[in-house]
Amino acid sequence: MALGFVFAWLVQRQWKRALSLTIALLGVSGLNLLLKNLFARSRPQLWERIVDVRYYSFPSGHAMVSLVVYGLLGYALARRFPQWRVPIVAVTATLVGSIGLTRLYLGVHWPTDVAAGFAAGLVWLIACILAFEMSQNADLRAKFDRFLQKQSSK
Repeated sequence: MALGFVFAWLVQRQWKRALSLTIALLGVSGLNLLLKNLFARSRPQLWERIVDVRYYSFPSGHAMVSLVVYGLLGYALARRFPQWRVPIVAVTATLVGSIGLTRLYLGVHWPTDVAAGFAAGLVWLIACILAFEMSQNADLRAKFDRFLQKQSSK
């Protein structure tokens, strides 16, 4: 789905949106691998699983990636269609939350794995949205630069 949006935005010559989503995808994938290797937590063995998973458990990559991808797509849609903002946010939150719950239902993650995936994904999503907004808005960029200057002078 995300690659479909990237392709559609490239066809429409919306370079910044396509680049933002591509960076978000690459970044969250790298972050997921880094954190999984850093923590190296084994998966729960609560019952016989119906899916076969072989990599580490913490954090949940599905939770992290879904929050970033669907969050960024939901953000882009809500920005494009402000009159539909509430339903877009509701559908996005329901979809992402459902993906997290399925990881628990399938027995492939502990609840803390999913919570950590959502937390790490939220941090990356916010960074991606801020970067996109700053690339679109020179005034916001100037405010951010002034904020950084104040912080460095303290």
